[in-house]
Amino acid sequence: MLKLARVTRSKMSLPKIDLTEMAQSIIQELRRVDPHRSVEFVSTPGIRVLADSALIGIALQKSSQ
Repeated sequence: MLKLARVTRSKMSLPKIDLTEMAQSIIQELRRVDPHRSVEFVSTPGIRVLADSALIGIALQKSSQ
């Protein structure tokens, strides 16, 4: 919540981002940090959205915990 509060105080930027790539990056980091954790991850390639990458990153990281 603290990360989210800090990010929402700044101006939002809404570029087109690759949501699939961002999610895969978070999953790779989780696998690196906890290699014994068993998680199945399925995504559709090439999902691109107009979004604030910092906010989306926080949301994806929180949903993976």
